[in-house]
Amino acid sequence: MTDRDENSRVAGMSRNDLRTGVFVWIFAMCTLMCQVSHAENTPGMTIRINTFATVEADRTLLEDISVINAPGFLAEEFGKIEVTRSPKPGGVKTLTKAQIESSLRSKKDLLEGVELTIPDKIYLKRSGQEIQENEVKQLLESYLKKMLPDGVEFTLERIRISGLETYPGGRLGLYFSGGVQDSGGRISLSADVLVDGEKTDRLSIHGWVNVFSRRLCATTDLIKGQVIRSSDVQPRRVNISRSKGELAVSMSQVEGKVLKMDFGTGDLIRIDQVHTPPVIRKGEMVQLVAQKSNLMITASGISREDGYMGEAIRVENLSSGKLIRGRVRERSTVEILY
Repeated sequence: MTDRDENSRVAGMSRNDLRTGVFVWIFAMCTLMCQVSHAENTPGMTIRINTFATVEADRTLLEDISVINAPGFLAEEFGKIEVTRSPKPGGVKTLTKAQIESSLRSKKDLLEGVELTIPDKIYLKRSGQEIQENEVKQLLESYLKKMLPDGVEFTLERIRISGLETYPGGRLGLYFSGGVQDSGGRISLSADVLVDGEKTDRLSIHGWVNVFSRRLCATTDLIKGQVIRSSDVQPRRVNISRSKGELAVSMSQVEGKVLKMDFGTGDLIRIDQVHTPPVIRKGEMVQLVAQKSNLMITASGISREDGYMGEAIRVENLSSGKLIRGRVRERSTVEILY
């Protein structure tokens, strides 16, 4: 075979291969075009929007308000299209056909070839849940039990709760904060409304709490300056919410002490309404003691004022008639101060 014949054979094979490649490419493109055309004109793709729909989330998607008939992932993509903002929990919202069409207009490429059925008006209702006042009060009682000392009894009255609304679906709870109680028994605090652990709202709570405990009360009428005996007082269960100051609880806090005011039968006794009697009273005879080195000198005197243990008071030396100052060391004994 000559070189010319060989070249002709190779050229013929190249032309055959080229024709085969072109044919394969044209066949592939036709197949692809047919597939695309089939996807764009899939028969039976419909979206029928309902006249009435109930939604749960903050935003309403197409899948929430319609019946979607489409193959594969297209139904999922159609369903994710956002239509509008949902009404507040428990609320109702109306949409017109024009509003729906306007919302879907931005997705016209995705929805090309889809048969849409839209009513003239659509009614949306947002599902919700409520918490009753009684439930809030029960939870408030549980909260106050943790706040107050163990064993303290209390009751609630005139509780006012502000801010109760309808809330989204989910696990509902309350988180209390504060709990200010003044001497009159009033309380004021807040409670965060939680849905699935997330803060949704805040309530304001005001009212009265009656706290009961055992405190010392007078068993009979008592007068100012009287020294309290154990028979003069006894513990009773009383409402201490509206009491001011620290109330006496144990006998050791009042027995042997002097009343600063009059008391009627049943009156509560506060710690600041009694005082310890003086060790030495004004006008009492006392022993004066003076210590110098190893020498102790004693003399008699008269107290010119009430004196309490450790306090300095004025006394008169009966021997010299002079007023001097001394410190109360014990009953009837005053140490002279130099």
